[in-house]
Amino acid sequence: MPQDRPVPGSAEDWLARAQGDLALARAPLPEGAFHEDLCFHAQQAAEKALKAVYQHYSRAFRYTHDLDELITGLKDEGISVPPEVVDATPSDLLRMGGQVSRPE
Repeated sequence: MPQDRPVPGSAEDWLARAQGDLALARAPLPEGAFHEDLCFHAQQAAEKALKAVYQHYSRAFRYTHDLDELITGLKDEGISVPPEVVDATPSDLLRMGGQVSRPE
């Protein structure tokens, strides 16, 4: 997958940002906010966690918000992606977020 520009940060940096977005996604809905706002942070958490995996394995990725593209790219690189991640729904992502850790 061609990379548009150099990717900043380590896998740990990307994972820390993913955990920050996950915390925001799990926060109570503030007055005047929309559920879509929390969903945005859940998607961002998943995206950044996937990008942390790319960084961990020193693989390039295209700057995209497409989770399917990121997952497919990992699989194309021969990196195992658990089925529960591939088939995850937004609520699954929030539940799995507590299990986010550095890839081995």
